[in-house]
Amino acid sequence: MESPIEAGLVFVNTKGNKEFFELSSGTGLLGDVPILNRPAAVHFIHSWSAQFVGTRNTLAGRWLDRGAYAYYGSVEEPTLTAFMPTPIVAARLASGMPFGAAVRYDASPSWKLTVIGDPLATFGPRAPRADMAALEGAEDVAEAARTLVKEKPGEAIGLFVMLGRDADAARLGSALLSQKKLEEAGMLAAGPAMYRAGRSDDLLALLRDMPPAAADRLPELRDMIWHVAWGRLGELTDRAMLENLARHVRPEQLERDMGEVGDALRRVAGGAGAAAALERARDEMRDPGRKSEADRIIQRLKARWR
Repeated sequence: MESPIEAGLVFVNTKGNKEFFELSSGTGLLGDVPILNRPAAVHFIHSWSAQFVGTRNTLAGRWLDRGAYAYYGSVEEPTLTAFMPTPIVAARLASGMPFGAAVRYDASPSWKLTVIGDPLATFGPRAPRADMAALEGAEDVAEAARTLVKEKPGEAIGLFVMLGRDADAARLGSALLSQKKLEEAGMLAAGPAMYRAGRSDDLLALLRDMPPAAADRLPELRDMIWHVAWGRLGELTDRAMLENLARHVRPEQLERDMGEVGDALRRVAGGAGAAAALERARDEMRDPGRKSEADRIIQRLKARWR
């Protein structure tokens, strides 16, 4: 998806395991979990998704990493009938029933399903907004951003993000990028803002200059880049951009990412050129286990490309 989703309540009915889910159009991996533009509650009919929630390398962990504040899913194989049908859950939530009660059958055992987050959360009209209390020594972030735009524009990007002004943050980041003045901290702030603001071309331009080590600090940004690039792999002819994308393959799904960007590179640079680009990307990997896995993938791709 080239843009984040706006939904505050997400229902998913699929099958698979803790790190993949089956769709009618194919298999979704962890990186395919949608980016959220606002905190959301997620009801996920699926097996094993919440087996481990302290890592982003499971489906529940990835949803929580994306900003889900409530999650309902399975810690093992509960069977389909353990889940309350989603239309009934939606009707219960719409009536004001708390999340933790709405998702479960009445007077039934827990049975391998778990609620993560506040079980008393309800859905309804927005609560009235209270005026901000005066805080001694507080600084006006908007005023600070206006000052920093001229003096330290890279730092101003982060303040614009804090203010919810993604369009301004993305525009400033793009200007600095075109002038080769966007440093790593600014990239990490501007990249997500570009994605949320719908500036996909700017995010792909950022890919040219962003080192993989920077994306390691913010894996969410790597997912955003792939969400934008994936739908264009069949038409991208910019070899340098594809080679940089190869340097940003996701460690939790090396095989698919290297295969897809490798096929795109082969179309543009031939089999030898594609293999060389993937080998350079492998050489930059710091984890020995990841390097070994990448080498095995490259050898399989070479054999397929012959």
